[in-house]
Amino acid sequence: MPGPDDSMESDLSVSTDGDRPPDRHHRNVRGFAVLASLLVLIALLGMLHIAQSPKVSPFDEFVHFDTLEKNSRLVLVGRGERISQTTMREVACHGMDLTWEFDSCDAATYDYNRFPNLGFNTAHTASPLYYGLTGLAGRFVEFAVPSIDSLLTASRLAGISWALLSAGLLWLLLGEFSIPYSIRFFVIVLIATAPTVLHLSSIVNPDITGIAGGAAVAWLTVRWERGASPAWLLAVVGALTVLGKPLNAMVVGAMVVYLAIRYLQQRRTSGVGESRPPMRGIIALIAGILIGAVPWIIIQSSLATVPEMDIPMIREFAGGTLTLADITSQFTAVVSPLRAAYMPVLLVSAAVE
Repeated sequence: MPGPDDSMESDLSVSTDGDRPPDRHHRNVRGFAVLASLLVLIALLGMLHIAQSPKVSPFDEFVHFDTLEKNSRLVLVGRGERISQTTMREVACHGMDLTWEFDSCDAATYDYNRFPNLGFNTAHTASPLYYGLTGLAGRFVEFAVPSIDSLLTASRLAGISWALLSAGLLWLLLGEFSIPYSIRFFVIVLIATAPTVLHLSSIVNPDITGIAGGAAVAWLTVRWERGASPAWLLAVVGALTVLGKPLNAMVVGAMVVYLAIRYLQQRRTSGVGESRPPMRGIIALIAGILIGAVPWIIIQSSLATVPEMDIPMIREFAGGTLTLADITSQFTAVVSPLRAAYMPVLLVSAAVE
């Protein structure tokens, strides 16, 4: 008899009492209960992290918040723009998790030259998809909850929804392989509590869209292969993933590589047993990358007001050559979020205690 945490091995499996199929309704209720518990846990962890980490994150959160604040007012940000007085006041009142001196919280005005990178907003490369949606949700939270008087805090709380979306999509992806509910629960908890993931899902930063987008693209790719999803949906979700952040093109590209390998396998076996030609999926995913990236690149070019080298951060990290060591160091950081991770205060305090 299946345990309370086990998923179905197959929808066609039978009970030991005869030929009667298992209670699918009971199984679905059990799965919903496990998923709901997972989402509640992730939301609580996010809220605890926000409560224990009020300072602005060194992961460029102040420029991400500046873009969020402006995009939620339907204002686009271009290269060369400086952070706003609203952003500088939020940073001054919250403090920054860096050794940096700011004017007091009640200052009349602020000088952006006293902020990192001379106050240049370097979070202009991503589209308004993440910033606009999270900012509007944050403004609603700030309006609906009288005890919250900070758009930064409200937007952080609203941003937990991206972590919940990521968890839900990972749940669906693992479900495509009939992985038991209990294993899905622990795998997703392991991902959600990785220090970097927990930190990025509790601050204003579009990096969290990479998990949601990657899970969505992988899930739909598997379903497309099985004939359960149309190719145009692959292109749409691929485009939305790239719009979340340009670097998310890597996760869409990973599925292109996967389908390319499947294409080579199909050529080798003369397509025996294949339900759909992988090349159609490859074209759909590449189209999604182009649809998501090219229009925003054009828009950004029209919004730029200064040359790239006028921005200190860009000038500092500009290099004439890209070595293999540079590539591998970044690759390992992407593959393993635990490598040289920024440890959230929540986990540090828990470990010390």
